[in-house]
Amino acid sequence: DLADPAAPARLVEFCISHFGRIDGLVNAAGLTDRASVVDATLDDWASLFAVNARAPFFLMQAAIADMKKR
Repeated sequence: DLADPAAPARLVEFCISHFGRIDGLVNAAGLTDRASVVDATLDDWASLFAVNARAPFFLMQAAIADMKKR
């Protein structure tokens, strides 16, 4: 669940423990909401932002920390 703020670091740690290292990262997960902007709630926006903006940033941050070692 990439909406969980701790998920990106856990995912990167899992990949490193399973594969030994990270060679690249593709941020391809994302949510869409078919609701109108007028009808969207703060919770809708928070969920979209958490998965589509915050999670990729933290995934990149964690993956780059491993990739910089090489």
